[in-house]
Formats: sequence, structure tokens, C-alpha cells
Amino acid sequence: MLRRQVPADTTLVVFAGDNGPEEVSTWRGTPGFWEGSYFAAGEGSLRTPCIARWPGHIPAGKVSDDIMHITDWFPTLLHAAGVDLPDDRIIDGIDQLDWLTGATEASRRDGFIFWMGPEMYGAKWRNFKLALVQQKYSTDPVGKLSSPRIINLITDPQEREPFNAQHLHTWTVAHFNQLLEQFAASVQREQPIPAAAPLEFVPGPAAIEPPIR
Repeated sequence: MLRRQVPADTTLVVFAGDNGPEEVSTWRGTPGFWEGSYFAAGEGSLRTPCIARWPGHIPAGKVSDDIMHITDWFPTLLHAAGVDLPDDRIIDGIDQLDWLTGATEASRRDGFIFWMGPEMYGAKWRNFKLALVQQKYSTDPVGKLSSPRIINLITDPQEREPFNAQHLHTWTVAHFNQLLEQFAASVQREQPIPAAAPLEFVPGPAAIEPPIR
């Protein structure tokens, strides 16, 4: 079988983790400075390394701690390939090509909501985390918090302090609420795609419940 050789200097290569390390001892890894594992809510589960190489487009040696969500790769790669985004549904990802190529200084994303299956575990905004569920490792019991917890990942990178009496960071609530409100508005505009939906499934308008009188 003939294989077409693609020149390395014209190929966009992405090497990334989609989640934290495995917790099962046979394949156990480490998230390094952070704590957490696959199928959990620790920062080591959410913050994974990513390397992108595209000679002539992505500057060599550039390092950033900005947020890029895994869903951002879909619109970013389509833009790089010169392909238009689908217009028949809401796209969760954000086009990050200008940031990767150095045309803009910062990522276009400053936060995201994180889930475990259908359950919302919390939200990230920059280096702050709003935790609704306490679970660092997949082998830990899932602990639903009686009230949300705000974590400053700069001063408490391993999420050890249940509360910081000196710095409650209540001002971050405005940013977390914005993320949550944007999500709530999106599912009002368009129904969520159900699990195991066929490839040809096209989401329609959300079913809005009539008000209770």
C-alpha cells in the first residue's frame, strides 16, 4: 500500500493529555506539582500538559499557563485547515488559533465547567476553582459539599485548606456565576445531545417547561 509522505514542517502536531493520570497502581502516573487522578476533580485531573508544533505558524519555545480546553481544539483545527464551523448547533469550543500562532497575547478562554458524567463537579476561572464536590482521586469517596468552596490554586495548589479565613475570594463568585449562567442559557437555546446519540443527530431547540401557575 502506498502511503503519502506529509512534510513535517507543514504538519500541525498536537501531543496532549485529555485527563489526569490513572490511579490504579499498575498504571499509576503523577500529575507532578498538582494532586488528582483520572475520573476525579483534583487539579491534577483537570490541568494536563499540551505540546503543539507547527513550524512557521506556532513560535518555537513559547510557553503559557493560560487555559485551553480540550473542546477548543475542534474549532481551532478547523480554522487551521481553512474549514468553516458547523452552523447547525452550538459549538462549545473556542477558536484559539490566533493565540497559538502569537497573533494575540492571551487565550480567549479564562474558565470552564467540569463534570463527572452528568454531575457538575465545579468550575475553573483562571487560577481559582469553585468546588461543588470533593474528590481528588478516583478511589476517594465522592463528597458533595454543603456549600461551594473557592480554592486559590496559587496559594493552595494541592487543595488542602477547607477554608482560608484571610482570603475568602468572594469576588470571584461574579466570574463563576458568569460561566454557570452562560451554560444555563445555552441549554435553554438548544437541547443537550443525549448519550449514545447517532452521528447524524442534530440537536433542536430546548423544550421549555411552561410556568407553574
